[in-house]
Amino acid sequence: MALSAEIIDKVSKVYKVEERTTRRDMVRLADVLKTVVFYTRRETSASKKIAEIPFNLLQKREYQDWEDIQGTVNLREIVHEKTRNDALIRASAHVDTLFSYLRNQEAGLRKSHEPGPRSGADEKNIIIEKLSLTESYHDELAESFQTQSGDVGKLSFEEVFKITDTNPIRTATFSPSGDLFVLGTNSRCLKLYNLSKVTGGENPLFLERKDYHHGSIYTIAWSPSGAMIATGSNDKLIKIMRPFSSVESDVELKGHSNTVRTLCFAKDETFLFSAGAADNHVKVWDLASLKPVHIFEGHKDAIYSIQIDGEKGLLFSGGFDRTVKLWDLRRRNYIAEIPTDVGINHLALTPAGIGKTLIAAAHVDGSISLLDFRELSRLETLRYHQDDCRSVDFDSKGERLLSSSFDRTIGVYSLATRSVVAMLTNHGDKVVSARWHPSDEWLISTSADCSARLFRRKGDAR
Repeated sequence: MALSAEIIDKVSKVYKVEERTTRRDMVRLADVLKTVVFYTRRETSASKKIAEIPFNLLQKREYQDWEDIQGTVNLREIVHEKTRNDALIRASAHVDTLFSYLRNQEAGLRKSHEPGPRSGADEKNIIIEKLSLTESYHDELAESFQTQSGDVGKLSFEEVFKITDTNPIRTATFSPSGDLFVLGTNSRCLKLYNLSKVTGGENPLFLERKDYHHGSIYTIAWSPSGAMIATGSNDKLIKIMRPFSSVESDVELKGHSNTVRTLCFAKDETFLFSAGAADNHVKVWDLASLKPVHIFEGHKDAIYSIQIDGEKGLLFSGGFDRTVKLWDLRRRNYIAEIPTDVGINHLALTPAGIGKTLIAAAHVDGSISLLDFRELSRLETLRYHQDDCRSVDFDSKGERLLSSSFDRTIGVYSLATRSVVAMLTNHGDKVVSARWHPSDEWLISTSADCSARLFRRKGDAR
């Protein structure tokens, strides 16, 4: 089989590319992929999947014709011209990030390392192209691309409660007071639980609304006072409920053309902010009139996450155009943007009142960017997940970062020691979200394994 045809076959299987994707798109993707070698020494099933091979286990075949290669690097945009296939776009974003890394490291790597001698056996084991690397080359490349991991296990968390459903559970979050937590599922159900009853032997279910949406619930936001819960779904609707009201008075907001992916309340609860998968803008809803009163426009692709800094009057938005944009909520205008290398799944801000504001951005390649919004710059890139990083969340003191990934893990990263201090592997499938408790050392996660799980740090007596 010709090399391009072989790569097309591999990528099609891994990313489940739909038939309507044109062969021309796939050939373009193959032309870029065949300049990159993916391989691993570890004998795992993941080593055979392009989507799951970590970035630290790669090396470009040669550095010749580098300028020509750079001309084809913006692969995501090339693919996006011809197809809206999310899987193919994700694959191209993955490769774009590899090239960005290689561009930055080219000079040092080229001078410091030379390929070792080739053997016939080695050539047969290469996945895409023939390439031989010495052990030292591989080890140094891997080491240069990893976050410190010596502190893994420094923090220990125990699973204390598990909720199962017939379908994947996409989203969960704690109430602002921390007394309750809420789940949204692919089975269209919304469930609220009382945290204090979890370890007390009582039934913790506080409220259940079956068929709450017509589709899967993708996002949930509590209002700052805890009086309202907003949900977004692939039925294109936003629903707002008051869980403590004696009268069932749900509100529906219509206006998105596709899945509602992210929601956020204003600090004073007068407005709700939302973004959908295909709208490329943020809507501002007046909660008195229940109508959209403003649109923040400027993104060139889907927005997957919005966050608000109520103290500073700022809105942050991030998505597949690889930018984090800052908006002035008072003047309702654009301020600036921070570019990143790959698409963004989720954003998190350090809590108000701790004296610093950092932005964490979870990326489709598994990495996490730590950004300084004052300097409009990237401070650090964390790489300890092996697949899509789906969520990020700072703890109440802004000292640790929680993350979830399609690699089935939940990570806890210490900003003080700049190291991963815990890695939870309880889930049996992709972890879709993870959130800290607003004050205690508890966390909740949701997964494609049809479960939500509560963890607490060992030693927490609550």
